[in-house]
Amino acid sequence: MDTKLNKFFQEVLDEMFKMVGFKGFDRKFTKQDDWFTKKQWTETQSDEFRDLFIEKSKKDLKWSDRTANKEYQYFNLMWGWKIKK
Repeated sequence: MDTKLNKFFQEVLDEMFKMVGFKGFDRKFTKQDDWFTKKQWTETQSDEFRDLFIEKSKKDLKWSDRTANKEYQYFNLMWGWKIKK
């Protein structure tokens, strides 16, 4: 995988984990089955993370708005935390 892409995903995963109480990305936590279903965040936190992901990807990876949004949707579908009800 591209070094820029690796760095980008490490940084956004760090932010995603910090938003639910971790100090950063926790590889040990992700070894659990369905780890991404074990934490929750508010809709506001989810929106903040989406904005961060999109802006950072456009800046760091030079993705277009369309690509950034599409990639965020894939990322969130696969790995995003559950929304608190």
